[in-house]
Amino acid sequence: MAIKKYYDSDCNLGVLDGKTVAVIGFGSQGHAHSENLAESGVNVVVGLRKGSAHWAKASEFAATHDNFKVMEVEEAAKAGDVVMMLVPDELCADIYNTQVAPYMTEGKALAFAHGFNIHFKTITAPKNVDVIMIAPKGPGHIVRRLYTEGEGCPSLICVEQDYTGKAKDIALAYACGIGGGRAGILESTFKTETETETPTTGDVKVAVVLKTLASEYWGYVEAGCKAAGDDLGVDVVVVGPGAESDIEGQVSMIEQQIGAGCDAIVCAPNDAGAAQGALQAAIDAGIPVLAVDTNVGIAGQTSFVGTSNVDAAYEGGKWAIEQAGTDAKAVIIYGQEGDNTSNMRMEGYEKACTEAGVEVLAKLSGNNLTDGATKAMEDLLSAYPDQIDIVLCHNDDTAIGAMNACKSAGVDDMIIVGFDGNASAVDLILAGEMVKATVAQQPYEMGYQVVEAAVKAVKLEPVDEVINAPVQVVNAENGQAYLDNLEAMKG
Repeated sequence: MAIKKYYDSDCNLGVLDGKTVAVIGFGSQGHAHSENLAESGVNVVVGLRKGSAHWAKASEFAATHDNFKVMEVEEAAKAGDVVMMLVPDELCADIYNTQVAPYMTEGKALAFAHGFNIHFKTITAPKNVDVIMIAPKGPGHIVRRLYTEGEGCPSLICVEQDYTGKAKDIALAYACGIGGGRAGILESTFKTETETETPTTGDVKVAVVLKTLASEYWGYVEAGCKAAGDDLGVDVVVVGPGAESDIEGQVSMIEQQIGAGCDAIVCAPNDAGAAQGALQAAIDAGIPVLAVDTNVGIAGQTSFVGTSNVDAAYEGGKWAIEQAGTDAKAVIIYGQEGDNTSNMRMEGYEKACTEAGVEVLAKLSGNNLTDGATKAMEDLLSAYPDQIDIVLCHNDDTAIGAMNACKSAGVDDMIIVGFDGNASAVDLILAGEMVKATVAQQPYEMGYQVVEAAVKAVKLEPVDEVINAPVQVVNAENGQAYLDNLEAMKG
């Protein structure tokens, strides 16, 4: 039998007219659901603990939307005709039983984005309410971004209890209000959604060892990892050394996380060769090993989530050449000596220059540091006075270091291209500085996807060996739109 897929034309958003939707929580999914519903014309209240981290952010949105209010959890639960629980699974039962249950009166609808607490009976709803699920198949920032772009994220709806006879209509209206009807809505059950989408092996711990936590870019990866952990109800521990040059420190962290006990480990290696020994021990112990951003390339690795650094750098180099012309001369400031990511980005930049007939005067390491890139650029300006037109950099910190050196030397007409898409670099681009572009990856999305893949691996579900993330060249023309999207990622 063909599976029925519902679209906006199959949904009646008017079912929610005169009703109030109470969204409990304002995290990854909470902010997306509540903001999308409000902008679809639905009356929304958000239930939070006053003074919590999300209270101010939700209040900012409320200030510009008359149909959107922020309340204490109990107040929101009392006001809501549809009460959507969007707090982490491990907290959901306690919050529901103590702050929501007293206000679940006859005829209301209790809603979830995940079936865990109903399926495993940690929450028992009254018999005189509807129990439904609306589950977008994507992280909250994607649900929100797609909605603002006039698109939508595919969603599931489930009906566990239909007291009013209108439970499915309410679920479809809600899914329509968050944008699901634009992409397609499928009907499922709490049992199927729970057993096929979430870990059922007890507590799951995913250890993530990044190159460093001391940079804006890796902060976005960390945020994506933790958002996935919240959405999936798993424990995610994220660590990283103080600098990408600390290879031994990172290896020690890998060993510590394995020793502390984890069900899967994710690594962005500073040196793939150095990390392989510790990660092989995890594979030998039956622990899934996944790489993010930079591939480890070890036999037995479960998956790599990242971008093609060669292709991405190629696009950045090509853009710079289009601005400067084929008569231009370029230099490359690469990252850590021997680092696989650095090598691939250098390869991509060189490919773009070779194809266009642009001479690469020199390549120097900046050691992934702003100060290191400043010193490298000083040396390049000294060796090639008045000859350099383009500076192709390993990352945005490197680009900023190169810019600082140019300014100190009185050079003001350089085309500098960074890599990573950090907000600080885009701010410089929009301000008209010499950093003219940055090759933007999707660090938040990579973090989210790699934890999602790790959980699947723990559950022995199929995982793609390579999960590709897209890139874009961010410049003055698209920079503001890109920054707006970065803000949405923060959830």
